[in-house]
Amino acid sequence: MPQDFSHNQKGQSLIELIVALGILVIIVSGITFLILNTYTLNREADERTRAVFIAEEGLEAVRSIRDNNWGNLPSDGDYCIALSGGNWIFDPNPPPCSQIDKFNRTLTIQDLSQNKKRVSSQVTWDFEEGKTRDVSLVSFFTNWQAPVPSPPTVDLKANGFDGPLTIIEGTELLLDWTTANSPDSCTATGDWLTTGSKDSAGGSESQGIPLAGSYTYTIECSNAQGTG
Repeated sequence: MPQDFSHNQKGQSLIELIVALGILVIIVSGITFLILNTYTLNREADERTRAVFIAEEGLEAVRSIRDNNWGNLPSDGDYCIALSGGNWIFDPNPPPCSQIDKFNRTLTIQDLSQNKKRVSSQVTWDFEEGKTRDVSLVSFFTNWQAPVPSPPTVDLKANGFDGPLTIIEGTELLLDWTTANSPDSCTATGDWLTTGSKDSAGGSESQGIPLAGSYTYTIECSNAQGTG
């Protein structure tokens, strides 16, 4: 009995065409995804590089303000910066700050001590709809123009004179002392009528009328920087 081979071959050719088209769609889709993904990654890298530059610029602006006058650096809080007459200043208006292209920069200042601050420069931007990116750089600033703390000094006088001193018998002995560099404490030793703690701001004490003899009076003051 004759068989219709032409009909079978046409059906087989159609199946092969559909399979080939499916494979082609998969290949094209994969290539398209790789191209778009590469483009997205490159764009994100470019925008992140731009954001890092803007964040670094913020820290450099703070450094410039610090070098001009430490007192112009504000206390704890979030701030914006702006150029005024070619110089960086802190914007009196609070965040959100004005955009730089598509980027928003905010400076956060934290007081660590009287002469040291922590500054964070954060940049945020909308990368895609519903996708936000951010970059944050941190630096520490000190008041390099502040005087270096020194150990305290104390000046002790007997009857208004520096020792050694010879006094006439029967004369009252008055000891007075003055201090500098903010001592935290002062201690008297030797032949004082009352040894031990003394006023760190300075003071005076009568030692009465000493008997004939040799006497030694010492006072030392201390702070975190040392003893003097």
